[in-house]
Amino acid sequence: MTAIQFFLILFFVFALFKVAFRFKDREISFFNALAWVGFWLAATIVIWRPGLAVWLAKFLGVGRGVDAVIYLAMAGIFFLVFRLWVRLEKIEKNLTLLVRQDALNDKNK
Repeated sequence: MTAIQFFLILFFVFALFKVAFRFKDREISFFNALAWVGFWLAATIVIWRPGLAVWLAKFLGVGRGVDAVIYLAMAGIFFLVFRLWVRLEKIEKNLTLLVRQDALNDKNK
C-alpha cells in the first residue's frame, strides 16, 4: 500500500464517521446517508484496488482508469451542483413568499 492510498483511505474512513454522526444527529436523511456511505465505500474500494478503475475504464471504453474516475467524478459534481442550484432557487422563492407575507401582516396591523 502506497502512502497516498493509506492517507486517502484514512480520509474516507473519517468521512464515513462524519456521515454516521450526521445521520445519528438527524442532520441528514436515511437516503442521503446511504448514498454518501455508498460513495465513500466505493471510493475506498477503488483506492484499495486500483485495478478496478482500469476494469471500469475498459468497460466504459476509456483509455485509463484514472480518466474514468475523473469523468465519473465530474459528472457527479455537476449533478450535485444542479441539485444545490435547484434547492437554492426553492429557498429563495420561499424566502420571498415569507417576506411578502410578513410585510402584508405588518401593513394590516
